[in-house]
Amino acid sequence: MRTIPLLVAALLATAAGAHAGEPAPNVVIVYADDLGYGDLSAYGATRFQTPRIDRLARVPMIVRWPGRVKPGVSDALVGQVDFLASFAALTGQALARQDAPDSLDVLGALLGTAPTGRGSLVEQAGALSLITKKWKLISPHEGRKVNPETNTELGNDPQPQLYDLSADLGERRNVAGEHPEVLRELAEQLARIRLDGRSRP
Repeated sequence: MRTIPLLVAALLATAAGAHAGEPAPNVVIVYADDLGYGDLSAYGATRFQTPRIDRLARVPMIVRWPGRVKPGVSDALVGQVDFLASFAALTGQALARQDAPDSLDVLGALLGTAPTGRGSLVEQAGALSLITKKWKLISPHEGRKVNPETNTELGNDPQPQLYDLSADLGERRNVAGEHPEVLRELAEQLARIRLDGRSRP
C-alpha cells in the first residue's frame, strides 16, 4: 500500500510548485486502475460495496505531466503493457526485439498529442479476447459463466462471442451470428498473435 502515499505526495508536490509560482516538476504521473472488475460494485459485485472508487473504475487511466499534458478525455486504445515501450521512447531508450514483446509505443496517446493508440489489444481473464476498433472478440472457453462470490460474468462460453463496443459497452448482446466476417477476421488475427507469441512487430 506504499504506492498510495507516494502518489499523494507526488500530486501535492506538483500542486505546491504551481501555487508557489515555481516551475512545475518534470514528473509524469500515471494513475491506472489495477483492480479486477469483480472487485467493484460498478461492475455488478455484490459482496463488496465500493462507492468511493466506482467512479475511478470507470476512468481507466489518468496521466498528469504539468506543462505538457493538457486536460482532456481520450478514447485511444492503450494498455498498461504499453508503458515500457512508450516510456522507453520518451527517454530515448531502445528495446531489443525480445524485450516486452507485447508493448507498443503509444506515447502520443498517453500525452494527448495523438487521437489513437494501438490498433488492437489482447486481454486474458480466463478466455483470450481481442479488442480492435469497435469490436471485441472473446474466444471459446470452458468453465463456469458466473462467479458466485461477486455475481459477475466471467466471459466463459463454448461458443465464440463478438460484441460491438460502440453500442454495447457492457457486452450484453453477442452479435457473432450477425457478423460472421468480422468474427472470422478477428479470430484469425488472434490466432496469428498466439502463434507468433507476441503482438509487437
